[in-house]
Amino acid sequence: MKNKIREVSVLFIVAIVSAFLLSFVYKNTKPVIEEYASKTLNENLLKAFPDSQVHFETVKNDTLWKVYKGEAIVGIVFRNGRRGYSSLIRPIVGVDSAGRVVKILIPKEGLAETPGLGMKVTEGWFQEQFSGLTLGEIWLRGDNENGKIDGITAATISSRAATAAVREGLEKFKCYLQGGVIEGEWYVDDLIQLSGVEDVEELIEDRLWKAKDRFVYLSYGEGFISQVGVLVSIWKDTVLAIHIQCPEEGMEETPGYGTMVASIEFESRFDNVYIGDIDEVDALSGATMTCEAVKKAIKSGYEELMGGSE
Repeated sequence: MKNKIREVSVLFIVAIVSAFLLSFVYKNTKPVIEEYASKTLNENLLKAFPDSQVHFETVKNDTLWKVYKGEAIVGIVFRNGRRGYSSLIRPIVGVDSAGRVVKILIPKEGLAETPGLGMKVTEGWFQEQFSGLTLGEIWLRGDNENGKIDGITAATISSRAATAAVREGLEKFKCYLQGGVIEGEWYVDDLIQLSGVEDVEELIEDRLWKAKDRFVYLSYGEGFISQVGVLVSIWKDTVLAIHIQCPEEGMEETPGYGTMVASIEFESRFDNVYIGDIDEVDALSGATMTCEAVKKAIKSGYEELMGGSE
């Protein structure tokens, strides 16, 4: 009996120490990781729109940016994904004010196309074909009479997916060159991003989806002025990541205050947070009611939609 108590005690102590060490490592490495991610993103944006005199303004986190030179909008940069042979291909695309592609970049990170075949979409010769093209020209030569893109031999699926991602993204976001807004369901692009795959199983129409290793649900909370939509990626009882509806997607909270909840910095506060600890996430100064709306959306969506799904 004493041996069993001793064994249980040792295991308990090991568990406590391990949890403390994991928490310590996460707390100290998270700022470094975020700084590196921010630096990498800025480098990629400049590769897609190479001009040392421009700056970028986020419109949709990790998806869409306006490009400014001084006070004037001179273009956009966007990310849009299409399923390739074995992974999601998400080019980063720079577009000038005339609607012509400046450059595209397809990072190798996270891509799992066939080595020596589909992975060639990350090579310079393939990506350089897009520079200077307009919407109607962004097709494989064999798929459209106006197409200007040569596909990769023995990798037609990857070539077609990369080309379609650029073309469909330009069609979707070109309105931003004239200061427009995103059309259609505001969360569609973010559903792909948060689920990690293009094809997800819809369990409840426009509310709950299932990916390979997670669920994604959509919920709303009542803010200071309007409802605030939150798309939540969750595994068991832990929130993996969220996307909060931004003003361009229909959120109508107070500009400069409530609208700040749609920032990457605030969204990232919910990464890997246990659902029972959502209320402990720090709110933004001057946007308490909108922050509470986000938290309520996460919790109410979990209670309503996830209760019988696991």
